[in-house]
Amino acid sequence: MASPVQCHYFFFSFYFGFFFLNIQIIRTILSCQIKKIYCGSLFFPLPKKVS
Repeated sequence: MASPVQCHYFFFSFYFGFFFLNIQIIRTILSCQIKKIYCGSLFFPLPKKVS
């Protein structure tokens, strides 16, 4: 069986990786909105504004 230290390290690395992935997704969405590029429509099907 894996030692408690290995289990804790795996859980920590998994949690940190998941958190980092969420940060990347949030940054991508925010950067798209700032640039007024409709990347958000890929996640939320909102009607596009006519530029």
